[in-house]
Amino acid sequence: EQALVEPSTRSKPLRRDQYFYITTRVPVHMAEAKTTDAPAPVEEAKVAPPAGPTEEEKAEALMLKRVQKTLDVFTNEEAGLKTIPVEEVGHVIRACGCYVPELVLIEQILPSVIEDEFAEMNVVRPELLKRRIVAMIKERTWEADTEHELLLAWRKLDQLAHSGDEWGYVEADKVSKYMLGSGFTPFRKTEYESFASYAADSTGEKIFYHDYMGKLIPTLENDDYLFPTAPSREKKARPAMPDYPEAK
Repeated sequence: EQALVEPSTRSKPLRRDQYFYITTRVPVHMAEAKTTDAPAPVEEAKVAPPAGPTEEEKAEALMLKRVQKTLDVFTNEEAGLKTIPVEEVGHVIRACGCYVPELVLIEQILPSVIEDEFAEMNVVRPELLKRRIVAMIKERTWEADTEHELLLAWRKLDQLAHSGDEWGYVEADKVSKYMLGSGFTPFRKTEYESFASYAADSTGEKIFYHDYMGKLIPTLENDDYLFPTAPSREKKARPAMPDYPEAK
């Protein structure tokens, strides 16, 4: 580099390639400084994927879907108006997993879903009934009885029918007396006939309650989808139920 400034001090002139090399090379300390001062690359911000629904939200969405599906089965439509007959309301509610006694249905639920403009038609609107059903499902007041509770009830009937002994079955005619003439509100005859056709043995004369429960329990377990809250949550207390009277 000094030779370029003072030509008189060099013995020979620089060749063209030597001149290019000397004038274009960069000192090491300058190269390091240049590298150090260079801006660091900017990393792109990572965008988190949108959070999906929680398990409770999924369960509630499934519950609402199946409640609506049940309502659709009982819904009649005429001139664009969708209605459900009042006499079907109890069937709809129980089909949705809320096993309300008939007295509760008559005194509490029906007055809350029968609107004045539809009272003479003896129908209810599905939308209003749906809100009532969803509220009951979330409250979990009228869930299905457990297998243990059902077994205790059948054993009680067995003892009443057989003078304190347990035979493992109850005669259908005695069961009909209990169900058609006992409790807060007796079963309707059509309701009992539907029950007996499902619960009684092939002769129709006896109900072997262990066999009946064996068919019924899987159905009750499939109702779990209706309850979006944790299964460990305790059910609310129900009204006190009277003891079964003895069959006459």
